[in-house]
Amino acid sequence: MPTTLHEYREHPLLAGRLKAVQELAWFEPAKLTLWIGAGFARYYAGLPVWNELLHRLCDSNIGTKERALIVELIATGRFTVAAELLTEIRGEKIIDQVCASFQTVSAVADKIPIRHISPGNVITTNYDLILDRVYPDFRKLDPRHPIESIFSFTPKLIKMHGSIAEPDSIVLNTSSYARRYTKEFEWFLLHLFQNTTVLFIGAGLADAEPYMKYIRLLKNVGLRPLDRPHYALLPFAYEATPVDTNKRVQDRCNKLGAIGIAGLPYLVENGDHSFFDVFLNSLIPPVTNSNVAKIISQMESALHERVESTPESRPIFGPEHIGPRLFRSYRSFRENDLRKTPFLNLITKFLRAIREANRIDLVRMWRSQIEELLEHQENNEQPSPSGLELGGIQRRYKPSEVEKNKVYLYDVFKTLDKKSK
Repeated sequence: MPTTLHEYREHPLLAGRLKAVQELAWFEPAKLTLWIGAGFARYYAGLPVWNELLHRLCDSNIGTKERALIVELIATGRFTVAAELLTEIRGEKIIDQVCASFQTVSAVADKIPIRHISPGNVITTNYDLILDRVYPDFRKLDPRHPIESIFSFTPKLIKMHGSIAEPDSIVLNTSSYARRYTKEFEWFLLHLFQNTTVLFIGAGLADAEPYMKYIRLLKNVGLRPLDRPHYALLPFAYEATPVDTNKRVQDRCNKLGAIGIAGLPYLVENGDHSFFDVFLNSLIPPVTNSNVAKIISQMESALHERVESTPESRPIFGPEHIGPRLFRSYRSFRENDLRKTPFLNLITKFLRAIREANRIDLVRMWRSQIEELLEHQENNEQPSPSGLELGGIQRRYKPSEVEKNKVYLYDVFKTLDKKSK
C-alpha cells in the first residue's frame, strides 16, 4: 500500500482518487465539504480522541463498579453507551471537564494546510476552536440554528456536537444526539451528502455514527451516483504481516465503498501520521508565477483607461490590448500545467472588475480581436482532414490546441456581451 504522495500518484486506483479530490479543492471548492473528526485535532493539537476523552471523564469521583463497567465499554468500542452512562452519573459537571480538555493555543491554526482551501461547508464533530481560527470568516452554526441559516449559500462552519465557546451547545450521548438532529437538520445533511462531495478527515466513520445512515440511505435509493463518491482519509497501523495489513485495508475500503465512500488509506508506523499533513498540503491550489500576476495587475490598471481614438495616441499597452493578451497568456500554458488554476482564478477576479466598471465596450472589442487571432492561428494549424489515410493508417480528426484553448476566454467574453444587451 502506498506510504508517500509519489507512491499515491503511481498507484493505479489511488492516483485517480487523489486527482479527483485535488481538482475539487482547486477548481470547484464550493462543491467540496470538509468533514473534520477528532483525529484532525489530535494530529495538529494533541487533543484527545473519543476513547481518550471518555477515559479522562471516568475519574475518581465515580464508583469502582461504575468505572469498571465504563472502562469495559470503552475497550469494546461501545463509546456512545459509555458516554450515556458517564453523563447520567456525572450530570452537568461533565461539561466543564469537556471544555477543559479541549483548550488550544491560537497559533495551532497557522500550521494547518486547509486554511488555504475554501470549501463551501466545513462540518465538524469536534468541540475545540481550531477550525474557528482556521476559518474566521465562516459563519459559525450548530444544529440549533434556524434552518434558513444552515441552508444559506454563505460559507459555514457547522459544529455538529457543539463548541466549548458555548458550553450549553455541547452534546455527549445518544439521547442528546437524537434531540439535536431535528427533521430540518436531517434535510440539510441529506442535501449535503447528495449535492456536494464530502472529504472525511480524521473521522472514525463508525456504523453507529448518526450521520452514516443518511449516506447509506442515498446510496440505497440511487440518489448518489456511483461515479461521484465521497472520500475518506484512512489511517492503518501495520499488522503482523504485509498480507494481513493489505487484507485489513481492503476490507475496510470495500465496506466503505459499498455505501459510496472511496477510501484514501495510508500506513502509520510508530504513531507517525506525517502523511496526514502531506496529503492536506497536496490540496493547496498551486501558486501562479510572478510574471502572470504582474500581467493581471497591468490589466486591472488599464481597465480604467479609455481607448484612444487614433493609433498614434494609443499607449503601448492599453485596455484594448487586454483581451488578446489574456488569450495569448492562457494559450502559453501546457495542457496539464497546474499554473493554469491560479491564472484562471485571477482572470475570474478581473472579469468581475469588468462588470463592476461596466466596460462591456472592451469585451466586444476583445471578441472581435480574438476572432481575428483565432482565424489567423487556425489557418496556420490546419488539421488533417477526417478519414485521410497516412501510410495506410486511418487518422481520426483531433481538435487543435487553438480550438481547445479558445473556449474559456472567448466564451466568457461572448457571455458577458450577451448579458449587456
